[in-house]
Amino acid sequence: VDRQIVALQAEEKAEVEASMAHKVEAEVRRHHFEETRLRLALTKSEEARMRAEKRAQQAMKRSDGAVREYEMERGQQLEAQVSSAVKEAEELRFMLCKAHAAQQAAE
Repeated sequence: VDRQIVALQAEEKAEVEASMAHKVEAEVRRHHFEETRLRLALTKSEEARMRAEKRAQQAMKRSDGAVREYEMERGQQLEAQVSSAVKEAEELRFMLCKAHAAQQAAE
Protein backbone atom coordinates (compact mmCIF):
# COMPACT_ATOMS: atom_id res chain seq x y z
CA VAL A 1 0.00 0.00 0.00
CA ASP A 2 2.80 2.39 0.86
CA ARG A 3 4.44 1.64 -2.47
CA GLN A 4 1.20 2.35 -4.27
CA ILE A 5 0.90 5.69 -2.46
CA VAL A 6 4.51 6.55 -3.28
CA ALA A 7 3.92 5.50 -6.91
CA LEU A 8 0.75 7.60 -7.12
CA GLN A 9 2.54 10.56 -5.58
CA ALA A 10 5.42 10.16 -8.03
CA GLU A 11 2.96 9.89 -10.92
CA GLU A 12 1.10 13.00 -9.73
CA LYS A 13 4.41 14.84 -9.32
CA ALA A 14 5.44 13.82 -12.84
CA GLU A 15 2.10 15.05 -14.22
CA VAL A 16 2.47 18.38 -12.39
CA GLU A 17 6.03 18.76 -13.71
CA ALA A 18 4.87 17.87 -17.25
CA SER A 19 2.06 20.41 -16.95
CA MET A 20 4.50 23.07 -15.73
CA ALA A 21 6.90 22.23 -18.55
CA HIS A 22 4.04 22.53 -21.02
CA LYS A 23 3.07 25.93 -19.56
CA VAL A 24 6.68 27.14 -19.73
CA GLU A 25 6.96 25.89 -23.30
CA ALA A 26 3.75 27.71 -24.25
CA GLU A 27 5.03 30.90 -22.60
CA VAL A 28 8.34 30.62 -24.50
CA ARG A 29 6.39 30.21 -27.76
CA ARG A 30 4.27 33.28 -26.93
CA HIS A 31 7.40 35.33 -26.22
CA HIS A 32 9.01 34.12 -29.44
CA PHE A 33 5.86 35.01 -31.40
CA GLU A 34 5.75 38.49 -29.81
CA GLU A 35 9.45 39.04 -30.55
CA THR A 36 8.92 38.01 -34.18
CA ARG A 37 5.89 40.30 -34.46
CA LEU A 38 7.85 43.23 -33.04
CA ARG A 39 10.79 42.57 -35.37
CA LEU A 40 8.44 42.58 -38.36
CA ALA A 41 6.82 45.80 -37.17
CA LEU A 42 10.27 47.37 -36.77
CA THR A 43 11.26 46.24 -40.27
CA LYS A 44 8.06 47.72 -41.71
CA SER A 45 8.67 50.94 -39.80
CA GLU A 46 12.25 51.16 -41.09
CA GLU A 47 11.06 50.51 -44.65
CA ALA A 48 8.40 53.22 -44.31
CA ARG A 49 11.02 55.64 -42.94
CA MET A 50 13.34 54.89 -45.86
CA ARG A 51 10.51 55.42 -48.36
CA ALA A 52 9.61 58.71 -46.67
CA GLU A 53 13.25 59.84 -46.80
CA LYS A 54 13.43 58.95 -50.49
CA ARG A 55 10.21 60.88 -51.20
CA ALA A 56 11.56 63.86 -49.24
CA GLN A 57 14.80 63.79 -51.26
CA GLN A 58 12.83 63.63 -54.50
CA ALA A 59 10.64 66.53 -53.36
CA MET A 60 13.74 68.55 -52.49
CA LYS A 61 15.21 67.84 -55.93
CA ARG A 62 11.96 68.94 -57.58
CA SER A 63 11.92 72.05 -55.39
CA ASP A 64 15.53 72.87 -56.27
CA GLY A 65 14.71 72.37 -59.95
CA ALA A 66 11.69 74.63 -59.68
CA VAL A 67 13.77 77.32 -57.96
CA ARG A 68 16.45 77.11 -60.67
CA GLU A 69 13.78 77.27 -63.37
CA TYR A 70 12.16 80.28 -61.68
CA GLU A 71 15.54 82.01 -61.36
CA MET A 72 16.31 81.37 -65.03
CA GLU A 73 12.90 82.70 -66.10
CA ARG A 74 13.26 85.69 -63.80
CA GLY A 75 16.76 86.32 -65.16
CA GLN A 76 15.45 86.20 -68.71
CA GLN A 77 12.65 88.62 -67.79
CA LEU A 78 15.13 91.00 -66.19
CA GLU A 79 17.42 90.74 -69.22
CA ALA A 80 14.50 91.61 -71.49
CA GLN A 81 13.55 94.57 -69.28
CA VAL A 82 17.14 95.84 -69.22
CA SER A 83 17.45 95.40 -72.97
CA SER A 84 14.19 97.30 -73.50
CA ALA A 85 15.31 100.10 -71.15
CA VAL A 86 18.69 100.38 -72.93
CA LYS A 87 16.95 100.54 -76.32
CA GLU A 88 14.56 103.22 -75.03
CA ALA A 89 17.48 105.22 -73.57
CA GLU A 90 19.33 105.02 -76.88
CA GLU A 91 16.22 106.24 -78.73
CA LEU A 92 15.82 109.12 -76.28
CA ARG A 93 19.50 110.04 -76.60
CA PHE A 94 19.17 110.03 -80.40
CA MET A 95 16.06 112.24 -80.19
CA LEU A 96 17.88 114.58 -77.78
CA CYS A 97 20.84 114.83 -80.17
CA LYS A 98 18.44 115.62 -83.04
CA ALA A 99 16.70 118.27 -80.95
CA HIS A 100 20.04 119.78 -79.93
CA ALA A 101 21.21 119.83 -83.56
CA ALA A 102 17.93 121.46 -84.63
CA GLN A 103 18.30 124.08 -81.91
CA GLN A 104 21.84 124.88 -83.00
CA ALA A 105 20.70 125.15 -86.61
CA ALA A 106 17.92 127.52 -85.55
CA GLU A 107 20.35 129.77 -83.75
